[in-house]
Amino acid sequence: MENTKTVRQVFLSHASADRKTARHIAGALSQHARVRIFSTDMLSAGGDWQSKLKDELSDSDLFILLVSEAAVGSNLILQEYGAAWAMSKPIILVFVDPLSQASADQLPFSGDVLATPEDFENPAFVRSLIERLNASESGAVAE
Repeated sequence: MENTKTVRQVFLSHASADRKTARHIAGALSQHARVRIFSTDMLSAGGDWQSKLKDELSDSDLFILLVSEAAVGSNLILQEYGAAWAMSKPIILVFVDPLSQASADQLPFSGDVLATPEDFENPAFVRSLIERLNASESGAVAE
């Protein structure tokens, strides 16, 4: 059963080239449960973006990484992923393009759940992610 009292914080990490896909996934997630999504699109250039980034990552319950060629080439995304991994955040890898999915075993990423953007079009898939997150007291996504 979905926990409707807890707001789940999702950190959505993506390359700017994958912004459209990130918005699609954010929209799908926000349709279910009480979910607050943060992505780097929400940072302002003039603000203290580094502190905001650290705070949002630290406060997140779930880390979603859009894996693409652009993401693999981004130092910032690699740092975000490494921080999420070091904090033992549940990690969902979303393979944006066929190349990243085909070479998944060669990428420097691992995740609790592997997905594609199309998976987020399935309400049952999104609901299961939220339910698994709510059911996990330790914060790890259960298999």
